[in-house]
Amino acid sequence: MTKHYQLTFEGNFKNSGFRLVTFRGASLFGIKGTVMIQNQGQAVVDAEGEEQEIDKFVDWCKKSALQSEACPVVSKEVEWVGYENFTIL
Repeated sequence: MTKHYQLTFEGNFKNSGFRLVTFRGASLFGIKGTVMIQNQGQAVVDAEGEEQEIDKFVDWCKKSALQSEACPVVSKEVEWVGYENFTIL
């Protein structure tokens, strides 16, 4: 079964490498979607994939965010989009 999760993080993302680290994690777990910094204090990750891999990726993102001093704010399942790859926006 496939899932689509949207994760929102708050923190200081200036020069943090958050998007690149998230991109690498998505590659590791075979996740498709996007990562973007909406403003200086908020990042959004849209992630789609198989249920087991999405669950691993969501946990991995939360742990990685803590290492970059970001705090996960929202993690919710949303409607499937059908991304073809993972992109840094």
